[in-house]
Amino acid sequence: MTKMSSKCFNAIHLLICPLTVLLGYLINAYGYGAALQATLNKDGLVNAMFVKKGWFWTSLVGWWCIIRYRAVPGAAGRDRRHIARSFKRYAILTLWWYLFTQGIWFGVGPIMDLVFVYTGGHCHYDVFDGTGHVNKHFQGSVTRTHRALTLIQNVLTLHGQHQEHHQQQLWDRSIGSIKDALHATDASAPKNATLSAAAAINTFIHDQMHRWQGPLTTSAQCRRFGGHWAGGHDPSGHVFLATLMCMFLLGELRVFGRRALAHLYAQKWLLLRLVTRLFDTGPIWTWRRCGGGSMSCGARLWRALVEPPAACAAALLRLTQCIACDHPVVILVALLVTWLWQLLLTAVASRFHTVREHISGLLAAYIVTGVVYARDAAALRPL
Repeated sequence: MTKMSSKCFNAIHLLICPLTVLLGYLINAYGYGAALQATLNKDGLVNAMFVKKGWFWTSLVGWWCIIRYRAVPGAAGRDRRHIARSFKRYAILTLWWYLFTQGIWFGVGPIMDLVFVYTGGHCHYDVFDGTGHVNKHFQGSVTRTHRALTLIQNVLTLHGQHQEHHQQQLWDRSIGSIKDALHATDASAPKNATLSAAAAINTFIHDQMHRWQGPLTTSAQCRRFGGHWAGGHDPSGHVFLATLMCMFLLGELRVFGRRALAHLYAQKWLLLRLVTRLFDTGPIWTWRRCGGGSMSCGARLWRALVEPPAACAAALLRLTQCIACDHPVVILVALLVTWLWQLLLTAVASRFHTVREHISGLLAAYIVTGVVYARDAAALRPL
């Protein structure tokens, strides 16, 4: 890698995440963010199984690439040293990821939750608005709201016999309001409720949930028991995680990228042939290649309609095996693009976090990744 290309890579490594966040803000500023926000689903399968477990997928792909491209005969000692350095960097980043998003110690919340609590944040149960309807900002989605209301109802029902006499009326009204909300068919129908009555119900629910399920001092506990994390400065965990993953993948790509690209270029025709086989099994041209009158109509139908899907599946399997085993850098780049896209969507979705919370999540990731990769700059010289 030349000196100029090394400087370009350093600039990309340093600036790509902030520029992605800035691009998200510009998309919002020019009025193009509504369409992207409409596609967001925090409870979707992709977010639940892929994004929220992003560090696992990043670790899996990143380490497979590190091992695959460092295991070269004749350079075992040197490669072992590079793998050891990669492991040291990975261990530091993993520790920081755990402390910031998972927890500091048993019973102690993660750093991002401590920041939120110490800046006035609290687990709220502002379930109903002043008109008696479910507060649209309570959970942010219909699915989460329904799940939270069901959980609150179960807790109140379980501990209903423990209510004092003067609280029994509030308990009855709270249970009744929650049941009405769960079975409501028209959310906009007028309710016979006053602001003070809704506030009293919210206060009662809040006190009961904190009494029986508390102390709810982390965002995970608050979500688990149907609460709403609000009131303080909440550093964006999505921005933090996406930035951390991108910095790790780009930093390690610097080590083995030249070797991976050389290997990919050496087998470019093999990959191209595997890709073209996916599109060489259509029924129309397969029918035309079946020959003249020597082949029966049934045999032609078999070759035109049955064999193409099987051949396509076999070609797809060979291509997947080739990429996964011989060229995992393709998966790494695809994963990197995915995390950058998620970072962009998070910046666009301004209703979940403020700009300050995005920036604090970004800076939290850069504090450690910047130090780690600047300190180990000598170890990142490509081979």
